[in-house]
Amino acid sequence: MSVYIKYLDEVEITSALVGPFPAWTTVDLTPFLLNTGAVGASFRATSLVNFRDWQTRALSSTVEIFERLFFNAYNESASSLSGGTALEIYASSTDVRVFLTGEFHAPAVFYDNQIDFSPPEPEWNQWIDHTPTPQGGDVIGDIDYVIVKSNKIAPPVGFASMALRQKGSTMDSFTQNRQAQSWWVVGLDAQGTYQVFSEGISPNPKSHFVELGYILKDSRVRRILNPVAESNPTQIGSFGTIDFSGVVEVGAITVGGRWQNTLTPTRREAYLRGIGSSENLAIVAMAFSCQSQAVTINSDGEAEYQVFDGSRQDYFVHWYELSDTPPVFTNTPDTTVPAGTDYNETMTATYQAAPAVTLVFALRLAPDAASINSTTGVITWVPDPVTIDRVYRFIATVTEPSGLVGILSWSVCVQETQMLGEAKATAALTAGVSEAPTLGGMLRV
Repeated sequence: MSVYIKYLDEVEITSALVGPFPAWTTVDLTPFLLNTGAVGASFRATSLVNFRDWQTRALSSTVEIFERLFFNAYNESASSLSGGTALEIYASSTDVRVFLTGEFHAPAVFYDNQIDFSPPEPEWNQWIDHTPTPQGGDVIGDIDYVIVKSNKIAPPVGFASMALRQKGSTMDSFTQNRQAQSWWVVGLDAQGTYQVFSEGISPNPKSHFVELGYILKDSRVRRILNPVAESNPTQIGSFGTIDFSGVVEVGAITVGGRWQNTLTPTRREAYLRGIGSSENLAIVAMAFSCQSQAVTINSDGEAEYQVFDGSRQDYFVHWYELSDTPPVFTNTPDTTVPAGTDYNETMTATYQAAPAVTLVFALRLAPDAASINSTTGVITWVPDPVTIDRVYRFIATVTEPSGLVGILSWSVCVQETQMLGEAKATAALTAGVSEAPTLGGMLRV
């Protein structure tokens, strides 16, 4: 299962906020989640009028730092589900609308007690090292990414320079305004370090950060160490196509990053949605501000977007996730062959409906003299005439560029010509199963 499942269409959960307002409400997401085994969830909120507040937090958290909402100005949040399916959501009035946008699964690990911090004055205007807090039996060396939420807290108007990055990245700080709460997936360096940049007005910090959890190694999440602007043209009033194929690997299914608005003093609309989504909303990036957003992409690396002014607003990819679904064999091999004649079987497979992917075929288990063309998938083998009525086991693999492997196993019986008939059998597909050699077969290493 993917670490982060971004919903194609977000799910409104406003009805679960029962009040009275203003108040924190314990919300059970069981009716809304795709999979109740989720360890965390992501959200988006807006308001029907200006100057309303909202927030999400884990059940055990007591921190009360609220995020201001403007009319149609969506901002983002993520929270732990504390080992269950519930969390707390704050709304200051019935004008607040909240949407569930996605869910996190293992190997993501969310803290039961989120770690809140506002950098003190000695740490302002410089990059400060941080490390996540391992849970259970985990150690720093097990962790690949940290999940962090950020918001701008003081003064109530204006923007603040801030950023989060993997140590070793050359990414500059960027600005975050009030009403622009975001969540980030940030890579760690070899020592398990990420960096935070913030500023303040003495004696008060301008930015607040919430370390929510982390992602263990061996996930399918990938980082962009130094994000670059996508530089898409203005597209407003209807959705156009945005192509991420030059940034992400083939097989990517989700992209995460930020909108950056350099327009001032105005706020301008920008939005991403998956191909086939019915969402028709707007992330309103405040003047001189960023706003995070993740989106599902199709097998060609595409999504849909709108942006008010492409010359002053850009999307930056910070991370993406590859599919965890391996290639699938599409042929059913012959299971009988006349003794002394060629056994020529062409293996075929598909992967994510992406025609440009180069798949590599191999034999993991086969008779000694059998071979396979790694590109075409053609198996060549001539069984010895003295092997009539012997059964040979084959295991073929097909591998896509990032290393996911599809496996197909079947048996072939060598028969006399007059006994052959038209026998076929359905080959059994297995994934990642180690097979021991059987009579007449040799395990390929």
